[in-house]
Amino acid sequence: MYNNNAYCLVLVSISTDLPNHTTSVQLCVQKLRVLIEDSDQNLKYLGLLAFGKILKSHPKSVQAHKDLVLQCLDDRDESIRLRALDLLYGMVSKKNLMEIVRKLMVHMEKAEGTTYRDELMNKVIEICTQNNYQHVVNFEWYVSVLVELTKMKDTQHGKLLADHMMDVAIRVVAIRKFAVGQMAILLENSHLFAHNSQRKGICEILFAAAWLCGEYAELLPNALESLEAMFKPKVTSLPGHVQSVFVQNIVKLYSAIIMKAEVDGDEAKVREVGQILLDKLPMFAQSSDLEVQERACSALQLLKYIHKLLDKGVPVSEEVSFLFAGDLNPVAVKAQKKVPIPEGLDLDQWINKPPSKPVEVQNKASIFSSGKDDSVLRGESEKKRRKAKELSEEELKAQREARLQAQASNPHYLKLGGPSPRKAEKAEEIINVDDIPIETLDIGMDIEMSKGLDGLASSDKYYLEAMNAEKSKRKQKRKEGKKGKKGKKKSSAAVASDDEITPTHHVSSVVDMPEGMTAADSDNEDDDQKDEIIKKLDINLDDSALDLLSPPATSSSTVESAAARLTNGSNDASPNTSKKEKSRDKKKSKSSKRHKDKSLYEVAEGVTTPSKEHLSGTATPTNILDLSSLNLTNYRKLAADENLSMEFEARVSMQQANTLVVSVVFENLNSSCTLKSMDFNILDSMNTKLVRETSDTAVKVPFELMPLVRNEAQFVFSVQSLSLPQKLKGTLVYILKDQEGSSQQKLDFRLVIPCRDFLVAVPCSADSLAQLLAPEGQLTAKYSKRLTVKTDFKTTLAKLSFYAHAHVVEQMDNTASLYASSTQGHHVCLLVKLQGELLSIDGKSSDSSFLSNVIDEVTELLK
Repeated sequence: MYNNNAYCLVLVSISTDLPNHTTSVQLCVQKLRVLIEDSDQNLKYLGLLAFGKILKSHPKSVQAHKDLVLQCLDDRDESIRLRALDLLYGMVSKKNLMEIVRKLMVHMEKAEGTTYRDELMNKVIEICTQNNYQHVVNFEWYVSVLVELTKMKDTQHGKLLADHMMDVAIRVVAIRKFAVGQMAILLENSHLFAHNSQRKGICEILFAAAWLCGEYAELLPNALESLEAMFKPKVTSLPGHVQSVFVQNIVKLYSAIIMKAEVDGDEAKVREVGQILLDKLPMFAQSSDLEVQERACSALQLLKYIHKLLDKGVPVSEEVSFLFAGDLNPVAVKAQKKVPIPEGLDLDQWINKPPSKPVEVQNKASIFSSGKDDSVLRGESEKKRRKAKELSEEELKAQREARLQAQASNPHYLKLGGPSPRKAEKAEEIINVDDIPIETLDIGMDIEMSKGLDGLASSDKYYLEAMNAEKSKRKQKRKEGKKGKKGKKKSSAAVASDDEITPTHHVSSVVDMPEGMTAADSDNEDDDQKDEIIKKLDINLDDSALDLLSPPATSSSTVESAAARLTNGSNDASPNTSKKEKSRDKKKSKSSKRHKDKSLYEVAEGVTTPSKEHLSGTATPTNILDLSSLNLTNYRKLAADENLSMEFEARVSMQQANTLVVSVVFENLNSSCTLKSMDFNILDSMNTKLVRETSDTAVKVPFELMPLVRNEAQFVFSVQSLSLPQKLKGTLVYILKDQEGSSQQKLDFRLVIPCRDFLVAVPCSADSLAQLLAPEGQLTAKYSKRLTVKTDFKTTLAKLSFYAHAHVVEQMDNTASLYASSTQGHHVCLLVKLQGELLSIDGKSSDSSFLSNVIDEVTELLK
């Protein structure tokens, strides 16, 4: 067992410590698959546990073994089933969500025991709602899944289903009509849910059904039928809070019905509907729940007053509709914190003065004793307890049978290997096969309920449609691939990526806040105090006298010596230098070391001094390069649609090695609409994460965009490793407001941050560069690149310095040496030479992966 544990630990450590070696990670995952397929339950559990560790850093490697994880759901060991469920949460994508949920629901029908079945239901909802419904493409399918889950027998997640049904119907406007139609069917069959009237039971779904049908009554196919369904006799057996929602939304339905009837001129229908309410609302007024009583009595008084106005010929529908005017949005999580404290109210002050001393209880014997001896009282209580505990033989037998059944269904209870001979003989005498009653199998689905709910949508319908659509796309791409020479290779890669799948509906992120407050405002005074402290500690080094100093002058021979060191070992180009020249260079370098300026601003070997760290960006000596005429910019296009355009620039600072600031410019392209409530969200990776107020929430853009206006916002990221480019998926959700109304829009984008954006142009002297390039130095990594350019050397050098954020140490004719340092201390030294139209770039650094990526990125921009 210890060897197996060590084996798993080694595989996990190899997978997590080698982020760039995909082949090694896949090999480790294959070895772990062998453990999971083993018959030993301990090995299987360890393999699943290791899968969970690797899933955090290499999700795609584990997602390929989705079929194996789904097979573990049928395991007899409950701990293995739960571990497989946890893995499925991280393996979901837009492409496989429907398939995984479908298999979980099939497994749910066959599951034994309500506890495990409830865990499966909870996991289905968790998988679909993660990251603000990120993986849900078709919300009609998701509503049908929630409706199908209401058919599960004896579930304790009724409130969870009701909350998510309301959340989807409120936030996804496009499927609101479909969801309301499904809720109307549930209301018509409310008697099927009334048998389970426990709190958090399946009857809680009627809470959502009544509320949605009342709030969006104009979307109902037949509002009068839904109104009559709320008066069914078994409704009074529902929990009190569900009945109170019924009463409130009965009045909403009445308001919508009489509004339509008055528009149609049907006065008889107005009186008929009012009379139905007057006859049947008293059933709620007699409820034992005070909330239900109060709402029913208030509704009855309102109806009596409305009938008096109708007798006078006064139209009432418009006034009644004002009672329920306006949309109800979800309340923000931090709304309570945003409520301003009224002037003059001190929450830390006592309302009543606290007592000076605690009240001493006197004459304890008179309170806690009745004058009898303690032993007498103890004897009387024991007699009463014995009488209460005495049970009849039938009750004892029933308790024993219930205990045995609980033990038999408990997976954690250890059973014996087999019955003893004496017990076996008794069992043969007692049990008669012919006397065993035939019972229906409890497969988790309530059969009577599934028969009654015939009009509900099925999730299988949407799943089959998605599968057929995907098959047709594959066939079409295969036909297109066969036209080319490499048709087979193209057809194998013709599967659509997860980014290409766009959701058919948008999820609204509009929330209600206190008047005059927004989600971007500070949470409380503590945050303001923290900001003041940070401002005091934020020392501005830009006004330092360092800007007035220029790098020390160097001789032209330094470029030649740097070229010799940079190109040492390169097959493409190497300068022809004699032994005498080399010895002369050595003597000059030694003399320069002896007479080197020992000022405070000299850059030491391998060390970036704090005095230089604040110089970030693309600064280069003005006496060498002139960038004003080139019109270069670091802003790149992020995404755009017909209403909005986004550009971004990445900024770094030497003071914060693991921090990246992305500045995004938002531009409103619409001449008549305003963009508001913009939510910027990024799907974090293991290496790069967006800094948020709370985890898994979008960052609010702190401004609105008027027509044809642009503005800039900054977002902070934390970065662990700089060796590879950072590629992140993101989403911007915003409200488009015009004269006709508001609509929610969604814009998906892909944020790519190259390695060169983490470089800073740190001034470096020629002597310091020579020390870095020395054979005994720390720059062991080499990389070279050759390309053809059409511009002169001065322009090419200016572009290279700008895009690589590098400082030009020295230039001589068509040769130049450059230096830059990353925020995490990676030294990058470049030698650039132009021979005709052939540009050669030779580099040295302390990190081979970082150096190759930087040079590749720069050469792509120079082409």
